[in-house]
Amino acid sequence: MEPIAAASSSQWGRLEAEILVAVGPVKADRKVRIELLPSALDHYTHSLPTPDQFVEGTSRIVNSGLAEVQGTVLWLTTTGERIWSRPHPDGYDAIPWIEERLKGFPMVQGPPVVDPEVWRGAIDRYLTPLSRRLLGRLLGRVPRE
Repeated sequence: MEPIAAASSSQWGRLEAEILVAVGPVKADRKVRIELLPSALDHYTHSLPTPDQFVEGTSRIVNSGLAEVQGTVLWLTTTGERIWSRPHPDGYDAIPWIEERLKGFPMVQGPPVVDPEVWRGAIDRYLTPLSRRLLGRLLGRVPRE
């Protein structure tokens, strides 16, 4: 998998939009475990950000007041919920739509808010069962569903 391209340090980019789409159009304060995000990001983008990219993108989102994070849990704030406040496209089409909507929100740089090991662990938990199933299929040990 190729890493997702990181945004420049002075403006929103596709990475933040992809993370917000992975979190989904949820109500403020609905908490999403970070360990669930690799599956959503892989589904929507067919790639996963590196730990540094995930920390950078998530930190921009949180430091700008669009979400909050505590340990391994991420949730939208009321401000973040406004991104999804009007009819929006679903699935893949939501990424460029969110990217455009982000232009209306000021971006605040700040300190990292997620430990890169949290993202590494999430990726490992996501890829390990997948890798085992694929290897098993290649070796003819796991029947296709």
